[in-house]
Amino acid sequence: ALSGELQKYLNELIPKLCKAYENQDATLKINILIIFKRIMRSSHAPQLFHPFCLEINQVLLKSLHDDYFKVTAEGLRATSAFIKVLRPANGKLPANFNVNTIFNEAFEKMKMTDIDQEIKQSSIFTMAYLISIVGDLLQMSQVESVLGILQERLKNEITRIAALKGLSMIIRGNLTLKIESTLCKMLPALLKLLHKKSRSVKIHTLQALLNTSEFYHSAIAKEAGSILQECQDVILESDLQITKLGLQLVNSLFKDASQQVVEPLSGVGIRLASSPLIQGTALEELLKFFKALGTINKGSLTPKALAASLIKNAENNNLKSVSKAIAAVMIGAPGFIKSEIPTYIVNLKSSKIPELQRKLFALTIGEVGKQVDLKEYKSLLDTIESIFHTGSEELKSHAAICLGNVSLGNLGHFLLIVLKQIEKKTNEYLLLLALREIISHSPASLGAHLKNILPLMLSNANNQSESVRNIVAETLGKVFLGDAMSVMDYFMDNFAAKDPLTRATFATSMKYCGVKSVSKPDFQLMLPSFYNLLKDSNLNTRLAAFISLNTIVHNLPLLVKADVDQILPVILTETKVRKELIREVDLGPFKHKVDEGAQLRKAAYSVVDTIILNLYEKVDCTVIVDRLKEGLDDGSEEVQTVCHQVLIKVCQVASGAVLSVLDQLLTPIEKVIHKLVTQIQKSQEVERAIDHLRPVLRAVNAIQGIPDIETNNKFLLFVGDLKKHDIVGKTYDSMFASHKG
Repeated sequence: ALSGELQKYLNELIPKLCKAYENQDATLKINILIIFKRIMRSSHAPQLFHPFCLEINQVLLKSLHDDYFKVTAEGLRATSAFIKVLRPANGKLPANFNVNTIFNEAFEKMKMTDIDQEIKQSSIFTMAYLISIVGDLLQMSQVESVLGILQERLKNEITRIAALKGLSMIIRGNLTLKIESTLCKMLPALLKLLHKKSRSVKIHTLQALLNTSEFYHSAIAKEAGSILQECQDVILESDLQITKLGLQLVNSLFKDASQQVVEPLSGVGIRLASSPLIQGTALEELLKFFKALGTINKGSLTPKALAASLIKNAENNNLKSVSKAIAAVMIGAPGFIKSEIPTYIVNLKSSKIPELQRKLFALTIGEVGKQVDLKEYKSLLDTIESIFHTGSEELKSHAAICLGNVSLGNLGHFLLIVLKQIEKKTNEYLLLLALREIISHSPASLGAHLKNILPLMLSNANNQSESVRNIVAETLGKVFLGDAMSVMDYFMDNFAAKDPLTRATFATSMKYCGVKSVSKPDFQLMLPSFYNLLKDSNLNTRLAAFISLNTIVHNLPLLVKADVDQILPVILTETKVRKELIREVDLGPFKHKVDEGAQLRKAAYSVVDTIILNLYEKVDCTVIVDRLKEGLDDGSEEVQTVCHQVLIKVCQVASGAVLSVLDQLLTPIEKVIHKLVTQIQKSQEVERAIDHLRPVLRAVNAIQGIPDIETNNKFLLFVGDLKKHDIVGKTYDSMFASHKG
């Protein structure tokens, strides 16, 4: 039905369904109504149902009179779907159809108070669909009577949310109805709902007010002051979804409110901008609010006063949001940019200014520079360069981010400067950080500059500094996301580069490419070349490839699905301990063994864990369990922890594989528990030992959940002894007490 494949059968199907409805069986009636609802909501052309509208209508009217409430409720839902196909967008009703036949019956159900809750809610939605789609064909008294009942339903907790949803449907319908005065009368009741504790009520109330502001602005514009005052209590950092809706409402009514009302809201906005939690769409709406504030320029709402208040609230954990807010104020008041940016540049350079403020000035200049060309401020680049040589590491990073963001305002001018500076081989990390910011925000606009960017990336891909290589890898990933087709061959060529550091850098870059927004066909073409890095002769390259593969399997499992049979044996090979990677270090009184392969084994087991989570149907878990016999006894605690995670997942998807070798798995589990208990008893790194004990106990609990585990006497005895132990037993009970019974 969803793909419209029933079109050629409708002429035969609909009459038979209508005839079958004459049957007295309630279950059959409900199923017929569900079929009608689904085929009318599907992708079939609405006009296909018009020849049968009278027959379908008769069935629906009968359902609304049915004695069984479930039939009536399903009939109302089917009626909602029927209304949509009766009059598609910009269409007309069938010539022989009178919409009042539906209105009268559905309205009778809506008016009733002593009926089932399901019918109450369904009748509200049906009437809302009716008014929003064919309201212009009804008399205004009919429309107002429906709105009047909706207002009554707002008073009842059971029907409140349904009434709010129905009201929003009517308001944002395709019709422009003359309901402004009625909506204005409903406003006090809606504002009162913002004081309710229910989060859902607040969300749907704000949505209804937003819809009113968008489609019937004149109905509430005069009450903008009272609405904005109520919004002060819902704009909180503790609930960003409600905050976003509250800010959207404030922004929609901002021009209609007086300065007296806006001033308290500015304080709310400043507190919110100072929160380290503000992010996403809530932050975007907050910035729109500050941009609007910047246009006022009166009393305490001058751009300078607002910026000063924001600067006063700056802390290390909120610099990003505060800088964006100050920049938004500046964008709203262009004259303020010309007067303050030179001052900010001077303060950024001055060592007498506290470093916290200097970092804030750097970020603020960058945020302004994203949207405004700052080329005319000649001293800016000199200031940033001087910080690169004299500032603290944190200030240098903030200055680099500033340079990258400023470049976005005039890419043709600043990008060439950044690239030339990178060629000089000084401050590579900071300049690459700036380049990363440019590419992150504007990857699609780099086409003409790729010929200059890619050689610089390659020349730094084998830099001896790991931090530089990591920035190069991330930047390459962003470049691929922006223009996969142009750089795909470049990536595959460098997967086979002679230098191992270069191969490792490009292997790491795949972690940043392997996100859901990537061009999947182009990315998939690179995977065979990338898989070769899993068998690379260089340890660090293999490690980078495995870490990236883990990300790819997590984000894009379907792209890897066909290759699991090919890559899983390679992955499992790397879970084995390699003696040649273990070296002994002489520390004088004693010798210490360093296992350089531990991180690779951990990465390999992590990939196995992710494959089981996302592609378990492609995995032979008996092979995995066979490797766990060794992995659970690995000399590295980190590897052991990942193996316990793998064991938990295998218990969930292939418990039989675990049961078949459970006795062999219990031996390393008992061994590690004994070791950790000994550490705890001797007071040696107690917290770390308990942290390591927890994943072991989670694995034991997962085994305990396997069907028929009670037939394994050895495991039952093991768990019994485990729970008798004071430390282990208490830890186990505290972790899984809620699972009992």
